[in-house]
Amino acid sequence: MAHISAARIKETSTTTGTITYVLDGAVGNHDAFSERMANNDTCYYIAIDQGGAGWEWGLGTWTTGNNLARTTVKQSTNSDAAVSWAAGTRDILIFWPPIAAEQQVAANFQVIDTNIDPANAIQINGNMLVSQENLDVGLTPVDNISTYIVDQWYVTQNSGVGVYVAKRVTPAGTPPVGMIHALEVKATTADATISSEELVIIRQPIEGNRAAGLGFGATGARSVTIGFWVYATEAGEMAVSITNGAFSRSYVTEVTIAAAVTWEFHTVIIPGDVTGTWDDDTDLGMNVTFCFMSGTSFQGTADTWEGAIDIATDSTFNFFDTNDNLVQIGLVSIIAGSWVLTEETNRHFQRSFGEELLLSQRYWEKSWDHDIAVGAVSAFSGGYDVVIPDTTVLLRFSTDYSTQKRVIPTLLEYDFSGNSGVCFREGANKASSIAVTGEKNFTIQIDDTTLAGEIAWQWTADARL
Repeated sequence: MAHISAARIKETSTTTGTITYVLDGAVGNHDAFSERMANNDTCYYIAIDQGGAGWEWGLGTWTTGNNLARTTVKQSTNSDAAVSWAAGTRDILIFWPPIAAEQQVAANFQVIDTNIDPANAIQINGNMLVSQENLDVGLTPVDNISTYIVDQWYVTQNSGVGVYVAKRVTPAGTPPVGMIHALEVKATTADATISSEELVIIRQPIEGNRAAGLGFGATGARSVTIGFWVYATEAGEMAVSITNGAFSRSYVTEVTIAAAVTWEFHTVIIPGDVTGTWDDDTDLGMNVTFCFMSGTSFQGTADTWEGAIDIATDSTFNFFDTNDNLVQIGLVSIIAGSWVLTEETNRHFQRSFGEELLLSQRYWEKSWDHDIAVGAVSAFSGGYDVVIPDTTVLLRFSTDYSTQKRVIPTLLEYDFSGNSGVCFREGANKASSIAVTGEKNFTIQIDDTTLAGEIAWQWTADARL
């Protein structure tokens, strides 16, 4: 008898009630328990219902015949007791618990799951570190227009009388350790009465290439775990949802913000969708949406996949019914598979600034330094300056992006005074144009052929979803 820890062990079970699990065999790209365990070996396991009906984790004992006894249930959706399963299928995995096993705690040693790696996270800029375009400047989203606030996060509102300001902020109150920035939406003019088409959401659109590994739209689609911190000036029910790129499939789940003006950590597990169309290329693969106000047109049934654009339920609270009400979110993780995330393990799925910047630049990039605003008057802050022999010929210069873009981007060139559509040429602003553009580089053409010995320019490239 031994205690076993192993990676990539996963089977299914259709066992009902609270009895010992009968394991039904390994899931693709995983091993069976029998390949790592002998009779009466123990392990930490987690059982997660594929239909989203609940989960439990604890200490299990494996016996010959491929059975796993639920020796000690540690935590569950049944008040931390064994879940009495109804008919259905559960995923059963060997699990690294959110705290070290008792015998290892005594030895002051903590088990770390080697799969806890930010490289495995689907989200981009979940820590809100990167804000190339807007820095910390507040924007007022226009009705039904997706307004990017920080890289890869946009706010959409359609609220009759409500007026909102969205921006990256220093977190309010007492934020969790490691949270440097948060994304905030604040009602400068409240909207106390919601019509059917109104909403206020914070959303991350996800490229099909990043979501392809989930296998949505086919049998065996993987679950998605979303962990996040949230702060609001009122307590109430918010909603978290996943929709496909065509907005024809959606799954919404409810999250209760229990205390006002308090940072809270929440995690939800959304089962994979085995039907519908889910892009797996450079188009929009899926959206992860945080909803803080919704009219009836966008409300659906909680915890079930639907053929609709549902991002809320009829329990979703209006967090903007009073002037100056606000919400903030930060340290968001979006992870393939079913996880019991803790505050600590959630941090392990956050990346460094440099990593997030490079991922973000696939969708939007500027030549200015990160902390310099687009259009700012700048000498050579990240821009391009070429000294050439005096010439009057038509000139072209090729520029490489920091990383390959999602698609051929929309480009805009600037002079060093922040004027768009022109370049700086020998002490004056001169007409220029983008002559050739691709996903890896572009060529700028200096259309003015007057004598010059110096040419300089800045640029932005937009390949957002």
